Amino acid sequence: MTVVNDLAAPRPGPWPIEQVQALAPTPASLIAAQPVADLARWTNTGCDGDGLWGRCRGGGGEPYDCVVDHVRVAFRCSCPSRRHPCKHALALLLLWARGLVAEG
Repeated sequence: MTVVNDLAAPRPGPWPIEQVQALAPTPASLIAAQPVADLARWTNTGCDGDGLWGRCRGGGGEPYDCVVDHVRVAFRCSCPSRRHPCKHALALLLLWARGLVAEG
């Protein structure tokens, strides 16, 4: 899991969109995450007091497994991206920030 330590302490509950945007490693990463932040592309999403998770349909045969620890601000995704967070983690955070990831 990739941990980002230089951010302010996370707030409980969904983050504001601006906090998600601040995590993007490049502006292009955030642009790439926008179409992925569509709940129709995700299955098995959920969240709790520590993290978010879900499976995202990508271009390949198998969906990508994505996990975000929103307390320690860490990410893991099975996609081959070298960017951290990847567009899938950013998209999952965007869904959460919009109130579209259910607890459980």
